[in-house]
Amino acid sequence: MYELKTKRSDTPVSDVLAGIPEKYAADCARLCDILREEVGELFVFGKDQLGAGVYHYMYKSGQHGEWYVAGFAARKSNLTIYMSGGYDEAQAPHLAKLGKYKHSVSCLYVNRLADIDEAVLRQMLRQNTATLEALYPGGLSRG
Repeated sequence: MYELKTKRSDTPVSDVLAGIPEKYAADCARLCDILREEVGELFVFGKDQLGAGVYHYMYKSGQHGEWYVAGFAARKSNLTIYMSGGYDEAQAPHLAKLGKYKHSVSCLYVNRLADIDEAVLRQMLRQNTATLEALYPGGLSRG
């Protein structure tokens, strides 16, 4: 059976934050605050992803595990904000008001937080959490 490579780690969040490039340090500290307030406790996933809240999933195939509700990573060229519920039709009204970004199925790419509207990001995080709560009833934990 397939095993997820990026898993929840025991690495302290502060260790990951200490390794973030200076150009992203303030934005990452702010993202930590936003995620804690809107989603829940932060955890490290893999080597450098910070995720907030945890949900347990099970696919029809029997594969199961845990993943974060929303998270982020500082990459070379941008900040990548992950929302496990995706950026589908439910998020479309928010994306229209968000600001300067690029996105894929579950990744939002921003150069800096000043390029996007924080209030809209918070709405998106709440929408994302609601989407996952509907998909996995009783499977979400905020801490």
